[in-house]
Amino acid sequence: MKRTCALAILAFLVLTPSVPAQDWTKENKDRAKRDALHGAFQLVRGDSGKWNDDARLQIAPPPAQKPAKMTLDAWADTLLKKKPTPTELDDVWLILRAAQLDDNDRVWVERITRRGSQITVTAHLAKWQGKYFRNFTYYPVIAVNLGTLEPGKYEATWHLKPWAFSKFDGDGKALDANWPQDERPLDQKPAEVRLSFVVGKGKPSVEKLSDAELRDRLARSPRQVAEQLAAFYGKKLDQVAYIPALPLVAKLRLSELTKEPRYAKEVDAIVAPYLRGDKTPTPKSGSEQAGHLIFAELARRAEGKDRERWVQLCRIAADQIFKDGKALPIMPFHSEMSDAVFMAGPILAATGKLTGDRKYFDAAATHFASMRKLCLRKDGLYRHSPLCEAAWGRGNGFPALGLALALSDWPEDHPAFKKVLAEFTKHLAALKPHQDAKTGCWHQVIDHPESYDEYSCTCMIGFAMQRGIRRGWLAKKDYQSCVDHAWRSIKERTSSDGKLVNVCTGTGKQKTLQDYFNRPAINGPDARGGAMGMMFATEMMGAE
Repeated sequence: MKRTCALAILAFLVLTPSVPAQDWTKENKDRAKRDALHGAFQLVRGDSGKWNDDARLQIAPPPAQKPAKMTLDAWADTLLKKKPTPTELDDVWLILRAAQLDDNDRVWVERITRRGSQITVTAHLAKWQGKYFRNFTYYPVIAVNLGTLEPGKYEATWHLKPWAFSKFDGDGKALDANWPQDERPLDQKPAEVRLSFVVGKGKPSVEKLSDAELRDRLARSPRQVAEQLAAFYGKKLDQVAYIPALPLVAKLRLSELTKEPRYAKEVDAIVAPYLRGDKTPTPKSGSEQAGHLIFAELARRAEGKDRERWVQLCRIAADQIFKDGKALPIMPFHSEMSDAVFMAGPILAATGKLTGDRKYFDAAATHFASMRKLCLRKDGLYRHSPLCEAAWGRGNGFPALGLALALSDWPEDHPAFKKVLAEFTKHLAALKPHQDAKTGCWHQVIDHPESYDEYSCTCMIGFAMQRGIRRGWLAKKDYQSCVDHAWRSIKERTSSDGKLVNVCTGTGKQKTLQDYFNRPAINGPDARGGAMGMMFATEMMGAE
């Protein structure tokens, strides 16, 4: 039975800046070599069990990256799951898999044209008008190379122009290698397959490192990475906020694991004004609430009056959730952003454990429930805020890290423990498939792999998974490979002198997906990225 190519549209919502026009045309006028524009080609017979009712168009990297023993069609199947993310440094390819055709029908590309952000591929679909010699059907798989493209959003249209023919070239036999001899256009509207795709900016890449430098980075142990970062980050606490506080938390952990007192002594000197009472900060933001985690960590290690002082400072932050003796549904500050899962949850749980007062766990449970209602999407990822559905990278790193830290202090006999643990495991299960299979990172927008791979959220999610494995909350067989891949990527992106790759800048509530795509990446020293890198490194040390 003859089948015509049906209209198929594959599109996804991505907003990027406009693309400057760099027009060109690739055209094949040699009738004897009508496959000259085919970068790769395969015929997939219907009796193989594969069948296409509709044409499909997809983006692809160069077919040279295809595993040697894998067919073009099978590779295209894997790419649908991996969602390639080309940059301006890469050749961009399109793969068309046409609808099912009869054995004598032929398809070839005549022209590829770019007009600004519009890519048009014109192909002939020549339908045989004579007697069919066999009773086979097939669909062709055709890959074409668009070359490198500037960063931006593109629209590709593949036209399948209907032609007819009744004679073959050569000996006239319907061989796969024989083209039509007498093709003629039909007065019919071409079938079209459309695709939207995004080309990202070329980004600093560890691939540009020398072989020796790359080997050196990958050979480092978690301790070595932690100590190298400790030489540059965690040097002061002028403001009690999470960015300067977390490196100090990590240094205390580093001192404990290495039995090297100098890191703890360094922290003691930095926090001395707070211990003496020269400074008694009252948080005025979620970031400052989370900054009090350093006082919780110090309290765990102290005794007597020193411990009392550190607990007092923890209470100052944690008690902000109470008004007139009753817990508010949500902690003040950062209350409309998923960040608040981290900003408030761990300090509430830590204060509960330090004081033995279960009201802090009760308040934390209510806070977490409020945040889930506000920001948790149906697919298990967190929107950053109710302003838009974007699953920002660090906007998911914060809940992962926050729940991991809170659960570490949560008593298992508390009524909410199982609920909070279930939400933690569900979130990590939702994050797992979005880890980039090539880089090991999570992306700036979690479910948009065309966004850049992001350092800080990879550290936060990696930490949460490793903590989950270590505490028995997650199955090692299901998550250890994810953690190891993430850790490898962080080692690649962390230099010995504290420089980092692709740390998203500070980001408040954004109104559109476009706004999140536009958040710049910091490449070089960065206190926020350094803090998260140290937390991940010391957690990996605990697993050794």
